[in-house]
Amino acid sequence: MEFAKITDDMIQDEDGYSSVKLGMRLFCPDGQVENAIFYKQHYYD
Repeated sequence: MEFAKITDDMIQDEDGYSSVKLGMRLFCPDGQVENAIFYKQHYYD
């Protein structure tokens, strides 16, 4: 997985990928990125 080269907290679920350390969420339910959200680190803590 390419994300492992960038961060060690990438989480995959049924809708896509997320990383709290990077402050991003990728929605790709069909295997292609449909939406990307970037937020300030620790915003949701």
